[in-house]
Amino acid sequence: GPTGNSFGGKSGNQHASTASIIVGLALAVVVLAGILSRSRGGMVLTMLGGTLTTLLMIRMKALGKKSIAVLAGIGVVVLMGLWLHGTDAITEELETLTAGSLDQLDHTEGRRIIWSTNVRAAKAFPWLGTGIGSHRDMHHAFLDRAVPVEYSHAESVYLQVLSEAGIVGLVLFSLAIICVGWHLLRALRSQSHSQQLCAMALLSGLTVSLVSCIFDFAWYLPGCMTITIFLTGCAVQLGRLTTSEKMSRSARPLSRWAWGGAALFVGLVFVSIERHQLPYVRAASAWNRYLTLSLNASNEVDNRITNRDNLVSMAIQSESRDDKLLEELEEVVRVCPQHSRAHLRMASILLRNFARAQQLAPNPMDLSQIRDAAIASKFPSRPAQDAWLNAALGGNRQLIDEAYVHTTRSIATSPLQGRAYLYLADLVFLQGVGKEGTSQLLAQAHQLRPHDAAVLFILGREAALRGDTASALQYWKDSYHSSPEFRRGIVQTLAPQMPPQVFLEQFQPDTNMVRELYAFYRAAGLDEHAKLVVPDYAETFKEEALHASGSTATRLWQRAVDAYRFAGDAERTLECCARAAQASPTNVEAREDLARQLLDMDRLDESLKQYQWCLNKKPLDDKLRRRVREITKQIDVRRMQAIYQVDQGSYNNPTAQYPSAVLQR
Repeated sequence: GPTGNSFGGKSGNQHASTASIIVGLALAVVVLAGILSRSRGGMVLTMLGGTLTTLLMIRMKALGKKSIAVLAGIGVVVLMGLWLHGTDAITEELETLTAGSLDQLDHTEGRRIIWSTNVRAAKAFPWLGTGIGSHRDMHHAFLDRAVPVEYSHAESVYLQVLSEAGIVGLVLFSLAIICVGWHLLRALRSQSHSQQLCAMALLSGLTVSLVSCIFDFAWYLPGCMTITIFLTGCAVQLGRLTTSEKMSRSARPLSRWAWGGAALFVGLVFVSIERHQLPYVRAASAWNRYLTLSLNASNEVDNRITNRDNLVSMAIQSESRDDKLLEELEEVVRVCPQHSRAHLRMASILLRNFARAQQLAPNPMDLSQIRDAAIASKFPSRPAQDAWLNAALGGNRQLIDEAYVHTTRSIATSPLQGRAYLYLADLVFLQGVGKEGTSQLLAQAHQLRPHDAAVLFILGREAALRGDTASALQYWKDSYHSSPEFRRGIVQTLAPQMPPQVFLEQFQPDTNMVRELYAFYRAAGLDEHAKLVVPDYAETFKEEALHASGSTATRLWQRAVDAYRFAGDAERTLECCARAAQASPTNVEAREDLARQLLDMDRLDESLKQYQWCLNKKPLDDKLRRRVREITKQIDVRRMQAIYQVDQGSYNNPTAQYPSAVLQR
């Protein structure tokens, strides 16, 4: 390549020095960014790339004084950046790497869960896998527990290739890596020192990329994969450049037919990409707008509202929100008709609109009741059933017809979506399918989503309709603990029908669930049920308060106070009032609450002491001043009554007028 002299003496050297400084600063920024990201994987890969590059430079005797100076400069810049930023958070992350504990490395168990899930999928379909691009949908079927997230990728490129493409795909993947490695090895053995240095740089970059694929899905990120493809192309081309002149001369050029075939193949690939992938790109903006709207809106209908006027108002607001969501989804499926998730979301919203409309209808039957009635009627023909549905549902019929269309399209384009079969189980009666078909669809949904709260909830409902109470209860218990999405529905369905102790025993609710149960009882006016839950409910706040301090602890103790006071447990109310005041000694409201409870328990002297403390802190509070006067007056009255009773006792008992010594005489 050109030397410094090619640029004209000192000017060329100055340009080279400037370029070295710029490259060094750029590398320093990259290293510093990798460390400050606090990504353990990023820090490990940064150290791996730097170490490997340094070792290769030493091996090739390319580590001259200038290179050492550049490395030293990088080190100085990085150390200065760390000194300015601080190292406490970074040190904490690094300590998890050196601790040697999987629980610290993967404290949420997220990677271990999805890795084991992909291993089970690979065992089920070992040779060809579940299909390229199926991970987002297929992994639900192989999870061994309910998880609150959806794993779009396997957090390991190699495991995802194995589960989606099987052993055949993994072998092809390995052969591609070996092929690139062979080209790099040829370049490293080249007689050209510059080609060796280029191969060294490519080897470091590709090694880091391959290592990152062990514990991350880097190659599924377009930015990361673009760089990897670029490095791979450079490696292959560099290997070709190092081919000996003899081999180059003896090689036979490809014929025009070969070049034409290659061009045709590439053209077909691009046509396929344009046909299948480009629509997703065009629909991305509308899909993202839909996701933003759906995340910002609450899609739950509060079933506790029974006032019809409030229900109408809420229905209008929900309908307006869903109309906006449907507009975005309609744009998605218009641009990308094969977008299975958009079709499924449209079906979900249409079913929700139908349920909302039926609540306001003269005959408010839900979809499952309509389905069961239609199947039980055994209509002689489809037109007869359609006539009955039109009469029973009116204009609402169109909503379930559209939902059926979008559900079937969703399954046709992606048959691994479990909730689609769940919706279809409620809609397939429109085509004259009976209970057997419904049961098969529910079984398919359960196979694809064994831990999905919606699937478990519906299976419980169907079991209850069959009279299988034990199975229904088990399905509902699993749904209850799988996701908060259906917890409210289960509470509202079952809590009024069983004693609170039985509900607590069967469902074993955690802290949040106990609080939801108590809130439901209070909102539903089931005060006696709520009082039975108070011990568990208040205990959740007491446990949390013991691990808190200051005003936070005071608020938690006060929540327990409210519960015990509602239940009429004066002693525990007083105990929690005292703990609330103790947690925040200067909190006037907590002291006043303690004083009020002491007053309610007729402990006037102690109550007066607390009220006087509050009055000293708020001397202008007329309410406190009146309360102090009232309690003082009550205490004085009681003292006078006590004195009067003593005097009366002395007057009525003559022996009380003489000392005991006199009486003994």
